[in-house]
Amino acid sequence: MKDKIVYKQGFFFPPTGIAVGILCILFALGILFTKDHNAKFISIAIFLILFGLTFFSKKQLHIDKENQVIEEQTNCFGYVFRTKKNLNDFCYIIIIRQLYSITSRSTVNLDLKSRFGKYDVLLTNKPHHYKQKIKSFDNIEDAKSEARIRSDFLNFEIVKFDPVRTRNKHS
Repeated sequence: MKDKIVYKQGFFFPPTGIAVGILCILFALGILFTKDHNAKFISIAIFLILFGLTFFSKKQLHIDKENQVIEEQTNCFGYVFRTKKNLNDFCYIIIIRQLYSITSRSTVNLDLKSRFGKYDVLLTNKPHHYKQKIKSFDNIEDAKSEARIRSDFLNFEIVKFDPVRTRNKHS
């Protein structure tokens, strides 16, 4: 069995960010196709194109069991920005249902038309305050399957999310 896992997590920004990126690029192209081509408008258009392209940055997560490292990568314009964490800081796998709207993550589902749920598989420490998202799934069965596979791979126990601050103080 291989000792490294790579998760391609998609775009860094939410869907509205990608829409903003598309709008910036289209606006910049509109500026470039006008009759007035002076340096000021061309420089604004170039800035808007570059700004719009940043919204298409992508994320990846690398788990290296052999070296006990979790590395988050963000790719933007061919540059890779890395954040490393120690795999030894984690000991459990949890599944959390997150409710997302078009623009952000939410904890209360008030409007079913504009929100949708995802099941996030996360690594966590003992008090459940330090978390690392592995992957999101549309249904609970896929999330449970991935959690079992990663539990076997990392030798982590799958537990229910129970942060220390919410635990019964008498136990």
